[in-house]
Amino acid sequence: MTALVISWQLTELNTFFLKHIFEMPPGHPLNTYRIALLGFIVAPSVRQYYTYITDVRCKRVGTQCWLFLAVMLLETLVSIKFGLRIFAQTQLWNILCWLFIQVLTRGVLSTFHAASDVYVSPFLSFSVCPQHPLHLRLRPLVPVEAPK
Repeated sequence: MTALVISWQLTELNTFFLKHIFEMPPGHPLNTYRIALLGFIVAPSVRQYYTYITDVRCKRVGTQCWLFLAVMLLETLVSIKFGLRIFAQTQLWNILCWLFIQVLTRGVLSTFHAASDVYVSPFLSFSVCPQHPLHLRLRPLVPVEAPK
């Protein structure tokens, strides 16, 4: 789950950096199209990643996850390449404080999650694991012990 949160935050950071580095106003059509395209890519990607981390039969993530990862990393590389002058003026202390808060928050959340002893899955879900055909399966809506 940490990878999902980190990729989401990196995507949001890329949105800010791309607008700032290329000096585009927020209402520019390119920003709107980019966010719409990412929305279409991310919707199935999150579902595939969720299936990957919760379904024991799923052994690999789907192609939408890899596509989203490629887009996210490409945007990050473009931001780094064209924003080196801007990044050289940043204050390292602020970045280190932000990273510390992220790690601390993750530690608190994982401790809280480990303390919960029940896991309730959705009643209906679609299997989008690449190894299994897409089919509707019913999951019981009863508390089950959380995996250890």
